[in-house]
Amino acid sequence: MGNRRKARAEMFQNVDWYCDRCNAYLNIQPFFSDSHYVWKCTKCGYKNSISKDNIIFKPDPGFVGVFLGWVRSLIVYSFLTVVLYWVFNKNFIPGTPLSEYWIVLVAGYVIVEAFSMFYEKKVKKYCADTPLAVYIITTPFVNLGGDLLRPFQEVVKFFVNVFQYSKYKVALFLIECLLYLLIYLPLVVVLIYSVIVCAFDLQPIA
Repeated sequence: MGNRRKARAEMFQNVDWYCDRCNAYLNIQPFFSDSHYVWKCTKCGYKNSISKDNIIFKPDPGFVGVFLGWVRSLIVYSFLTVVLYWVFNKNFIPGTPLSEYWIVLVAGYVIVEAFSMFYEKKVKKYCADTPLAVYIITTPFVNLGGDLLRPFQEVVKFFVNVFQYSKYKVALFLIECLLYLLIYLPLVVVLIYSVIVCAFDLQPIA
């Protein structure tokens, strides 16, 4: 989907293009051109229609979608942390069986994922051309992969775009990348910390 912005030498001038599935900024993806009728997002693989019919004339930040994605990633990374402590027989929280975390995290993810799928399909109208049965079967796997990779992607994307800023000069996009960095970096740090604690047989910080 495209949003109007300042002029730029392109087929559809003044337009920012975003992926209809993962909301990635398409304009800076390698070899992107709005002269293509269809563009396959390099982040999630979704094929986006590039045409004047897909241009909207006011920003659509999708804060609910961003929040749901962050919550899903938080649950996935919490689950991975619990698994690490379980595999290496570390004391996560004294007196609390690890099985309780597994149940809560899995149930929580299923609930948030179901709400995310409803929001994307019915509210945001993502994947409008995809049959409902196919959407229900495939989307959880796509989202799970994205939830696992997204924190690292957002951290890397921020530093990449800092170096590319002089080329694209999209200040608002850089600010958006910074916000993503701030919410996803703690997940990456906690997971890396857990790996170090388990790998070197250290005691977790109380």
